[in-house]
Amino acid sequence: MLAQLRKYAEDRGLVSEPGFAAKTVHYALDIDSDGQGASLIPLGDGKGRLYDRCPNLSQPEMIAGGVKRSQFLVESVAAILLLGKTPEDLEKAKPRREFYLGLLAKASEEPGLEGLGVCAEFLRNQGLFASLQEQALRDKVKLTDQVTLKLDGADILQDWPWADWWRRYRSSQPTKPSKREDKVQMLDLLTAELVTPAPTHFKVNGLAGIGGLGTGDSLVSFDKAAFQSYGLDQSLNAAMSENSARLYADVLNQLLRDSKKFANVKICYWFSRKLEADPMDWIFGGDEDETRFGEVILKLRKGESDPLDLKTVFYCLSLSGSSGRVMVRDWSEGNLQELRSNVARWYEDLEIIGPRDGQMAKPPKLFGVVASLYRETKDIVDNQALQLFRSATLGTPIPKSCLAQALQRFRVDLIGDQPFRAARMGLMKAYFLRKKGGFSMSALVAEDHPDPAYHCGRLLAALSKLQYEALGDVGAGVVQRFFGASSQAPALSFGRLLSGSQHHLNKLRGDFRKRKLAPYYEELIGRISAAVGAEFPRSLNLERQALFALGYYQQIAQQYQDKNQEVQA
Repeated sequence: MLAQLRKYAEDRGLVSEPGFAAKTVHYALDIDSDGQGASLIPLGDGKGRLYDRCPNLSQPEMIAGGVKRSQFLVESVAAILLLGKTPEDLEKAKPRREFYLGLLAKASEEPGLEGLGVCAEFLRNQGLFASLQEQALRDKVKLTDQVTLKLDGADILQDWPWADWWRRYRSSQPTKPSKREDKVQMLDLLTAELVTPAPTHFKVNGLAGIGGLGTGDSLVSFDKAAFQSYGLDQSLNAAMSENSARLYADVLNQLLRDSKKFANVKICYWFSRKLEADPMDWIFGGDEDETRFGEVILKLRKGESDPLDLKTVFYCLSLSGSSGRVMVRDWSEGNLQELRSNVARWYEDLEIIGPRDGQMAKPPKLFGVVASLYRETKDIVDNQALQLFRSATLGTPIPKSCLAQALQRFRVDLIGDQPFRAARMGLMKAYFLRKKGGFSMSALVAEDHPDPAYHCGRLLAALSKLQYEALGDVGAGVVQRFFGASSQAPALSFGRLLSGSQHHLNKLRGDFRKRKLAPYYEELIGRISAAVGAEFPRSLNLERQALFALGYYQQIAQQYQDKNQEVQA
């Protein structure tokens, strides 16, 4: 994985240097050259602007020598405008702000940076920048948003020659010493060169909200004695030079900015060469609406997708955060030929008849499939989401835990008289298609299915519709009262259900408006009963209960299709 991150940087000409980092800046404080006025301007339509090269101190550098430092040129709203939600927040912001203003004053002594002194004097004048504080509070600006400086509209961060001064300043500052007295030389894990390892590595940003910290998280960290081997302290257990540590952190930061958030995981992906189209849109969906997305998937299944170099290699890294650490959740790679084939098969396996209109259900985006397994999206289990992502991209089997979750949600919605979710039923169908030693499953009713459990589900659907036609809406009907028992132990339930069906058939025969339905249901029940066999199964395990549910769903959908065709005729 680290080797591919390094290759990513080399292929794209990314230059990484300690003391510098890409940052998303949300506001620019544009100060007049006379130092008498300023305005706070949102960047990037309020979403922030990415600057590829900003001055940056690592977390150990920020606290080295017991001094509370700030960043240079780019800092938080709280520090620059001296704002806080509580008095304690304000007290914490004061030393950072003083350090920030001191940096501006020191840098203003450098030729070409004299204007930074004007900025520092303006920010020291409470009467002048009070209006900015009022504006920030009025506009409900987030205190953690990042702010840079402009002088008369000139972008200091992008256009001024601050980099050389910053290098000299940073090199003059104290650093946290290693616990080891000797300067050990070790092989760099990234370059295989003999280097002096960096005692600590740089933070990775972008995982806040999915377990990570707003201040960043560590991919490499050995802060407990149990993690240390052969007397090696801190990050000497994963030796890298400062440049290598900066490099992988910068690459991860860039990948996270362009990643796909999926459940509580961010999926970072890239390709061995630049592509016009994004193949991951096949799975997550791009800007297309539902109809357009369906057309894209149909072309994909027919092998008519947008032309791509199918030898191109894709790399996929799934990350989340936990207590200040970067958690690598998954890593995969392959070529686009395999990806296209696997994704096309994924949608083919998911294909199933829609619940109401008798048409094939529209292909669901991956998140829709995962969400169908849960009552609310906040309940999604990351591991299950990632397993389904691998099923879609790598063609792996669908875990039995996903089948159990789908069956549970199906039962809850059925008994609660909630609408069917075609994506959920398609996933159950795909489980059996991908199961080792499994059997063929159809998008429509399979009258020749080899398992009686499937036909038991069909039979319950037929009996339920028969009851509705005979008695109308009776509240808790056959399904609500008997689905749980009949799907687990059919032999104990269907004798009673079939006996009751005779009463319903007689009811239809006595109603001149519906008497034509009696032979239809009589023939349907007889045909399904013959498919069940000589006797009903005594008990059904999890997989056969899922087959029962599929049989029920497809039979209901088939009857809607038959009714629609009858109306059209």
